[in-house]
Amino acid sequence: MNYKDLKNLKKGQQINYQIKNDWEIDESLIGKLVAVNQVTFEAIGDREGSTQNGYVFETDEGRFQCVLGASDKGLDIKIGYVYEIIFKGKKPIAQGRNVNIFEVFYYGKAEEELD
Repeated sequence: MNYKDLKNLKKGQQINYQIKNDWEIDESLIGKLVAVNQVTFEAIGDREGSTQNGYVFETDEGRFQCVLGASDKGLDIKIGYVYEIIFKGKKPIAQGRNVNIFEVFYYGKAEEELD
């Protein structure tokens, strides 16, 4: 078997992802949710560490993981569905810290091929 020939026979699928954490105001990410991972943040100074959901999306630009933080509270977000995540800015909270604010839009179940 010539494995390089497999590329011509089958469409490859990216299985790694980039971490998306450099958002601009009103920047969006749209794609199919393919995984939800637990992301652990280390304690910094007097702040405790935390674990949050990391959402992995298959987009037109590749796979990206993003953490919605407080914006994912109460979300019923499911693997295999298409969502748009829009960064709306930062909101100040206690002790001079900020939280990122996102809007999440649902577009239905993803089809295997959009062609």
